[in-house]
Amino acid sequence: MQILVANPTHQHIEFHFRVPEYQKIFSTLVPAGRQMALPVDCNDLQMQAIVTQLERIGAVPASDVASLSSPRGLIYSTRKPIPAEKIDAGRERDEEIRQQIADQKTEEAGIASAFIQGHTSDGMQSSTLEVQELQPTTREERVKGGVDTRVTVSKRAGPKERKRG
Repeated sequence: MQILVANPTHQHIEFHFRVPEYQKIFSTLVPAGRQMALPVDCNDLQMQAIVTQLERIGAVPASDVASLSSPRGLIYSTRKPIPAEKIDAGRERDEEIRQQIADQKTEEAGIASAFIQGHTSDGMQSSTLEVQELQPTTREERVKGGVDTRVTVSKRAGPKERKRG
């Protein structure tokens, strides 16, 4: 039986795997946006072993592309080619995941820098962090992928208020 692996990302991915009953480690380069058949014709037991290895690195079956949960995820299918629509849906999901991670890291970096800048010898001052997601304006910009977030960190600490009375 044949196993097909699709790469919905913008990067080439090399998948290394073992097949029961063989001593050799197999390797397949899956180009960005394409699918490749693994170079091994296998029985049901071998196929299940390879699928387990694919799932261990975050691959999902072609019937469940929406469940991609990590960047650089692969899509696999047994016996049938993966439709282009599934690869496109995987690419969009990969971009969503990357954007979520970028937003989280950007926010963490902004909070960390605001914390460092806001610390003074007479106590903590408050800082604000504003995160704006920029919307791509053209189809080409949306297809490129990547990070499109702007962070503004400002110190707007007013005078300390004293309780009176």
